[in-house]
Amino acid sequence: MEGVNSQQEVVATEELDGAVGLAISGDDPVGLAISGDRNPGCRASVQFDVDGNGMWTVTKHQKLHNHEFVPTTKSYLLRSHRSVSRNHLSYLKDLKKSGVCVADGLRFLKTQSGGSPLVGFTSRDAYNSLCTDVLNNLDGTDSNTLIEIFKQRQSSEKDFYFDFEVDDESRLCSFFWRDGKMMRDYELFGDLLVHDTTYRTNKYDMICGPFVGMNHHCMNVMFGCGFLLNERIESFIWLFRSFLRSMNGKSPQSIMTDQCAAMAAAISQVFPTSRHRLCIWHIGENSKKHIKGLRNQKDFLDIFNCLLKHTDTEVEIELYWTRMVTTYKCHNNSWIEKLYQCRDKWCPAFNKDYFSGGILSSQRSETTNHSISRRLSKTAGLCDFYSSFVGVVSE
Repeated sequence: MEGVNSQQEVVATEELDGAVGLAISGDDPVGLAISGDRNPGCRASVQFDVDGNGMWTVTKHQKLHNHEFVPTTKSYLLRSHRSVSRNHLSYLKDLKKSGVCVADGLRFLKTQSGGSPLVGFTSRDAYNSLCTDVLNNLDGTDSNTLIEIFKQRQSSEKDFYFDFEVDDESRLCSFFWRDGKMMRDYELFGDLLVHDTTYRTNKYDMICGPFVGMNHHCMNVMFGCGFLLNERIESFIWLFRSFLRSMNGKSPQSIMTDQCAAMAAAISQVFPTSRHRLCIWHIGENSKKHIKGLRNQKDFLDIFNCLLKHTDTEVEIELYWTRMVTTYKCHNNSWIEKLYQCRDKWCPAFNKDYFSGGILSSQRSETTNHSISRRLSKTAGLCDFYSSFVGVVSE
């Protein structure tokens, strides 16, 4: 303790709540004094003498208390009795990386140990320790650490590719990466590309955009992953050009996305020879917001879903579309009109000459996003996301 000389005495008084109060006597006392208001008159204490070299020597110890001790079942709540061991911390980190939330991990520890008193720490202690561990392991800024990881992989893997974009103030605003296996998978199965930007799974609120395909076993394959700071046309153009450059200029036959106008504009510029398809599921979800009244009318959903999924010829779509707008008097509905104008992007009848593997929605990409996001929280950084992404791809 700085400021304590050899002529001063330090007395530590014990309190019920586990805190230790320091009372320093002397001409110029320096230190912290906590009164025992909860147990007035308790003489239990430990007295130390401190010499000029900072050596503490116990000179007096009063053991008798004038109050009951904390029950054994509650002693684990005392600050002095709580600590998160390295084994427990490592265990919770591994569970979190595997997609198990911290709360569920703590419940398992309590069950395994035989109750909360035998775990040795509280839920708040666990969360604080995990946050502290992240800060201690963060070398510099999160983005710089991620770029260093990419550089290390590129130095050891000749076919690893990454690219990033910074703004005028040298802040990371976009990045993309893919490894050699993703490139080889794209060479074999790159006729269909599914891209979805629904989820924002990091504390910077950046947009996650994985590039997903389907192999000959109808299983998901990953072609790469990008992050964007916003959904502007310029941002998507940069991302798609980075992807195309990483794949030696090979464009897919079909690209499945949601109804994002900026993404559609970027696709028309970067992939002019590819067929842009719209996700049927997203159209159905958007209809709940734009034509809620029509959806509630009798039998409207039957004919609407038939148009989206089961019209195999242009004659069929014209027949059923005319029947729908006539029966339900929705000629002047702006959303219905826009949907009809882009029918070549969602109607099966207009896409028979372009391979799509029978895919009608971007659910494959969303499944990948869900697999990643369930392992992370909104407080996760870019390096956390990268680690989880690598784990999902390996599975």
